[in-house]
Amino acid sequence: LLMSNKIILKKNYNDIIHLIMNKDSVNALDYELINPLADEINKIDTSKVRALLVSSSGKHFCAGANLKKRSMMDNKETIKFLDQLNQCFNLIEDLSIPTFSLINGAALGGGTELSLCFDFRLAYKNAMMGLPEVSLGIIPGAGGTQRLPRLIGMSKAKNMIFKGDLLSAETSLKIGLIDKVLKDGNEVEEALLFINKIIANAPISLKSVKQALAQGLSKSLKDGLEIERDAYLKAMNSTDKEEGIQAFIDKRKPNWKGK
Repeated sequence: LLMSNKIILKKNYNDIIHLIMNKDSVNALDYELINPLADEINKIDTSKVRALLVSSSGKHFCAGANLKKRSMMDNKETIKFLDQLNQCFNLIEDLSIPTFSLINGAALGGGTELSLCFDFRLAYKNAMMGLPEVSLGIIPGAGGTQRLPRLIGMSKAKNMIFKGDLLSAETSLKIGLIDKVLKDGNEVEEALLFINKIIANAPISLKSVKQALAQGLSKSLKDGLEIERDAYLKAMNSTDKEEGIQAFIDKRKPNWKGK
């Protein structure tokens, strides 16, 4: 266990970097958490690391914004905070490698919005998701109205945001908000198995398909197909493609180069 700072702990599992939010038991979103988290994300060398896992050392993954601090902010200060919050979230979303959040306890409001920045959401059985902002007289302000419908569909997103309901891990799984509910007692080990199954595949292929999916989302089908073609050619002309085919012929596991 490598301690980058008291707020974000860091572990390395071969090609996987594991960042652990360690601010307090609830990891409420404020500058004290998002600034060191953004710093650690910026340090990731995606040419050397295959995947990112983010979890919490406390009772909860992230219980949302620090409402006491937020209540003391004027409009200018609030906008500045939201800008930095979104910058941090965008750093995660824009990573070229596969990313995973490991959710225990509450991931509410900004906590759910944080989880939406990752490619995959893995959850403890006690996980609780939700965007309850409308019950407080506000709305989701860190991507919830944009990322959630892209993930689970507009109707389900409206149902979740308009009601402000809190959802169990099993309900979140059913609507596609999370990808897997993990077994009690072996959550980290099971999460690593999930991750390793993905990164056993060619790194250039994974980066290329992630890029194509992200860039094509807001495009027409015609433009999206052009993006897919460019990403396909990048993978096609890589050493990973050569190694993958040769390994298939040799009936062995590939030794990916990531080039």
